[in-house]
Amino acid sequence: MRFFNYFKILQQLTLTTVFIFLLISDATCEEVKVRAAAHDGYGRIVFNWSKPVPYEVSTFGSQLVVRFGSFVEPELSGVVGNLSRYLSNATVGADRKSVVFTMKEDFEASGFDMGSSVVIDITDAIQANNSSRRIKAETQATQNIKPKKSLNTQLVKLRTGIHDDYTRVVFDWPKKISYQFD
Repeated sequence: MRFFNYFKILQQLTLTTVFIFLLISDATCEEVKVRAAAHDGYGRIVFNWSKPVPYEVSTFGSQLVVRFGSFVEPELSGVVGNLSRYLSNATVGADRKSVVFTMKEDFEASGFDMGSSVVIDITDAIQANNSSRRIKAETQATQNIKPKKSLNTQLVKLRTGIHDDYTRVVFDWPKKISYQFD
C-alpha cells in the first residue's frame, strides 16, 4: 500500500512538472510579425522581433530553413500568398525555433538583419549569379583605371557597392576635403 502511494505521488509530481515546463515554454515563445512582398527580381520576407535575435539561413533542395536563437510563433498567413512566385508552403519547424518554406524552383536565399528585424531575400539562382558577375566586372573595371599624374593630382581610392535600393560610390581621400554636389 505504501509503495502504491509513493508511486502515485511521484506520478502527479512528474505530470505537474511537465505541465509547468510546457507553460513556461509557451510563455517564452515570442509572437513575431512577418511581412512579405515581391519586388523587382526578388522576394523579401521580414521577421519583426522585439529585440535582435541570432539566426541562420540555409537551403536543402526545395526547402528554405530559417533558424532562430529563440522560440518563434510567427504569423505566416500572408507570406506564401505574397510570394507565390517563389513559395508554395510555410510552416513552423517542430523545434519551434525555425520556419520552413517550400520553394517552387531553384532559388537563392540570403539573409541580413536590420536592428531587431531579420530580412530574407529570395532570388533566381541565375539572376543572383549574373548580378554577382556584373558587380565583379564593375569592380575590376574601376580598379584598372590608371590616373594620369600631374603636379596637382593625388591618387584616391574608389569603391562601389550595389544594394537593393541604391548604388554607392565612395572616394577614400587621404585627408578631409571640401566638396559640393551640383
